[in-house]
Amino acid sequence: MAVATRQRECEVKVLDSEGHYPQQRLRKSKKKRIICKAGRRGGKTVGVAQKGIEAFMGIDIYGGNPSPPKRVLYQAPTSVQTDAFWFEVKSALADPVKAGVLRLNESERFIEFPNTRRRIKAKTAWDVNTSRGDYSDLLILDECQ
Repeated sequence: MAVATRQRECEVKVLDSEGHYPQQRLRKSKKKRIICKAGRRGGKTVGVAQKGIEAFMGIDIYGGNPSPPKRVLYQAPTSVQTDAFWFEVKSALADPVKAGVLRLNESERFIEFPNTRRRIKAKTAWDVNTSRGDYSDLLILDECQ
């Protein structure tokens, strides 16, 4: 997937979930609220990372109408879980970050378009208070019970 810039074209590397039907269903869904109950190692975190990247970039890899880019917030109760999401996001957006199209803040764990409020962020939700003060167009709560 390519992102045009003034300097050059950058590659956004979102993994293809072809052959992984549950992940495809998760990514393709246009529902307002999605609940996914699946076993261990089912690809849930990778699937929501891909969905978040697509929403952040405003792209639809399945040929639908492109949607406006969104502000994405991912929250999970443990840092191990946010590490998995963050790895997928950084890998997919490495080329635009290196080209200076996107700005990476590793300590706060977000990638943003400079001088905008558009960003994708991974945040640990230890308790309800850690969720205060942030907002998003797409909120992803992982491993919530």
